[in-house]
Amino acid sequence: MQAVTDAQRRREPTRTEGAAEYSTLIRLTAIEKSFGPVKANRGASLDVADGEIHALVGENGAGKSTLMRILSGMFQPDAGGVEVSGRDVTGWRTADAIGAGVGMVHQHFMLVPTLTVTENVTLGAEITRNGQLDRAKAQREVQALVDRTGLAVPVQQRVGDLTVGEAQRVEILKTLYRGARILILDEPTAVLSPPEVNELWRVLRRLRDEGGTIVLITHKLDEVMSISDTITVMRQGETVGRLKTAQTSPAEIAKMMVGRDVVLAGETDGHRTADIGDGREAGSRPHLRRISGESLDAPMSDFRCPMSVSQRTRRPPRAPTHRPRAPCCGPRDAHDCRGRRPSRRARIRPNRSVRCPSFASRR
Repeated sequence: MQAVTDAQRRREPTRTEGAAEYSTLIRLTAIEKSFGPVKANRGASLDVADGEIHALVGENGAGKSTLMRILSGMFQPDAGGVEVSGRDVTGWRTADAIGAGVGMVHQHFMLVPTLTVTENVTLGAEITRNGQLDRAKAQREVQALVDRTGLAVPVQQRVGDLTVGEAQRVEILKTLYRGARILILDEPTAVLSPPEVNELWRVLRRLRDEGGTIVLITHKLDEVMSISDTITVMRQGETVGRLKTAQTSPAEIAKMMVGRDVVLAGETDGHRTADIGDGREAGSRPHLRRISGESLDAPMSDFRCPMSVSQRTRRPPRAPTHRPRAPCCGPRDAHDCRGRRPSRRARIRPNRSVRCPSFASRR
């Protein structure tokens, strides 16, 4: 990734009507994609400027991941067009996308736990010398990439022994090792702790400052507001808007995500309350319920998709109420078992069947 000037870093994308003022690196137009009777994308579109962090937000099932998998070459669209750097790449494959500098980090890691970090990063692009793997050179190159990007991870350690945050860094290193300058991250913070999230944001900002372009798939509005430059909102497979992060709010984004007013407020007790409708409006999702005046567990700084509200009200599993069977023998109906302990001889000889004294006395 090449360094950009200060003037380029100060560029701020605007709404859709102003997108032409900037260099468009990625453009997806009228994308249609179906899986049997399920229509994942319905004329979806996306414009991403060069050198920005672009957030692609929407409810679960809005078609975000499908759209990005079309961009990365994993899926081919049923209709529509894909352009990267002004070149029509509609229908390209994963190898073509990697060759063009497009890499995707999936929500579920695609790593081999029995291999080391170096072996996972170079898998499929191994360095050879005289027909054999040059492990020393591969390790030096991966270590140099770690030092340059700030993605701290022990290159000689097995992936199975890493933490979740370190495994995600390995996934990012895999894409950067192959020369990716367009990085797609699918729900990257789903399994990360708050310190790991802050470390990831630091790395992404550094990659952007070096000239990279990042597309962030998420539905967590606090993350969108803190890290992105531009936001594209999807709902039910369609693109419903493109916003400038500095000129919008979580409430506006949430309204575009669900198609109706969403109140994210709660100044009396330091928590937020949500009013997302009773779920009976036309075109509404059946899993959304009306929650009015109810204090949630998350602080106000943690704006999340209304879908996650129902997950906070789940009750803990009930403890089992059955009584354990007496340790003396088998089924109770076989004899008059009073729950007595077996004899010492039966305890020290476990290979014999254990019977209670009441049963033995009837023989």
